[in-house]
Amino acid sequence: MPSATPPLSEPPESELVSVKQDIGRLKGTIDGHSAKTADLPKAGLEEDSTERALQLRRSNESQSNTKILPVEILSTIFQFTCVPPSSSLNVDLGGAGSRETYSLLASALALSAVSHHWRRVAVSTPKLWQTLKLQVENEKPHQAQICTDLLRLCIDRSCSVMDLLLDFRLVADVGTTLRTLPHPEVPEVLLDQLEWLVFVDLPHVFRELSLLSLDKVRWSQLAFLLAPLSQLKMLRVDRSRMYYMQAKTDISKFRDVLGPRLTMLDLSYSHYDLSVELLLHCPNLIQCRSAFSTHPRNDTIWVNSNDDNHVLPRLEWLHWSAIRNPNGLRFATTSVPALRYLKWDHRTPPPDDDSLVPDIDTAFIRFLSTATKLEEFDIAIANRYVASPARILALLPRIIAATPSGVQKLTLHVTRGQLATIPSPFITPLMGRPSVHSALTIPLPALKALSLILDPGPVERPSVRREDWIATNLVAFLRQRRQLGLVHEFNLSFNFTSRWDDKVYEGFRELVREGLRLQVDIDGRPVSWLHL
Repeated sequence: MPSATPPLSEPPESELVSVKQDIGRLKGTIDGHSAKTADLPKAGLEEDSTERALQLRRSNESQSNTKILPVEILSTIFQFTCVPPSSSLNVDLGGAGSRETYSLLASALALSAVSHHWRRVAVSTPKLWQTLKLQVENEKPHQAQICTDLLRLCIDRSCSVMDLLLDFRLVADVGTTLRTLPHPEVPEVLLDQLEWLVFVDLPHVFRELSLLSLDKVRWSQLAFLLAPLSQLKMLRVDRSRMYYMQAKTDISKFRDVLGPRLTMLDLSYSHYDLSVELLLHCPNLIQCRSAFSTHPRNDTIWVNSNDDNHVLPRLEWLHWSAIRNPNGLRFATTSVPALRYLKWDHRTPPPDDDSLVPDIDTAFIRFLSTATKLEEFDIAIANRYVASPARILALLPRIIAATPSGVQKLTLHVTRGQLATIPSPFITPLMGRPSVHSALTIPLPALKALSLILDPGPVERPSVRREDWIATNLVAFLRQRRQLGLVHEFNLSFNFTSRWDDKVYEGFRELVREGLRLQVDIDGRPVSWLHL
């Protein structure tokens, strides 16, 4: 059977000769190019090669600079570049500063974007992710899912230790379809997914919790929400409006749950009775502030009347706004032996509560006398609307006399109306006076700084003569302490203009020439006339 494919035939001899000739020509061409390359100057090629190598080496070095430091050192540096946890009450809750949702993560995210190495270090540094601020300008309930995802990310990277600021304007309003998760213990309290994560799923994570805009959350409901937060040490609560505070409220659960845990408590626009009750039943408090307290219109919050004496052994920092309220009398039996800083707004009760005035004053003075370690004292005797010159003249010397002798900085707040109507200057109680047992008794002998703050009020600013009276008494006050050897340096600050008589200016300059290291600040700026 014949084959389907014909056999290959041998190529003619002429074709083989032609192929060999083509190979020879190609070889000659290649040899010619090689010879030309060999004849080129080598210096140029070597210089070009060296420059490229140098650029490559520099590029590699710049890329590796981020890897020079050990991981431990780089992690420590990262921690100093980020915003620390909000562990102090010196900054108002929800006050100045960035209000962006992710503001406290800006540094951590920026460090993570430098290189893969820095990202690995940043992600593995828990402290960078332990502070999260969820706050916006406008109500945006639909952001709950985004904030929930962000919070979960921070919890994962923070090793489950978080300081959280939560603005309740981020969560859905009551009654909307987004807020449909009933609290497991209080079914009438509906939560959205962000609230559920904080108060139900992972409550053990939070060490510090700042809650803003709690306008529609009852205190009794808040007690149930906070009860599972077993690691909570610092609590800030801000309510811009006071809902559900008219009826009598039993806060025993709230007090009993949080009392043993808290070391810092910050209450803004809270019920005054609630503030008093929590302060007196948080024995481990170190810092406490109750600002803009409100007075109950009808009933008061439940209090335990059987515990008459209270000692706050660890409290070092207190900012308190006292108002007309029988609960204020409980300070008469409260001791603060470790207190170092006290800012007290001692508001004058209105005329219909005059019967409380002597007892409230006495309770505060008794409380003040227990702060034996006090170093800084800021006192406002009356607000701008209620100014009783007779009461202030009687009360201020009692307050100064009760102030512990170790106070180094004193700030006095008065209104311009008081300064214009009170004939006796406010500096007089600080002057030395004869006593029965010694020739001269000096109040606050350790004082090194004095601030006189004139709060704004409806009365026109004081006359120049009144300002001269205070300035003249300040000169006499400093000269007396200088002569007794009590001061070698002193800081004076006040916020009224220095339109004084020339003799007043010269009195301050003479103290400086005598060797007193004196600094005078007006409206936060050092004066220029002191060393003329």
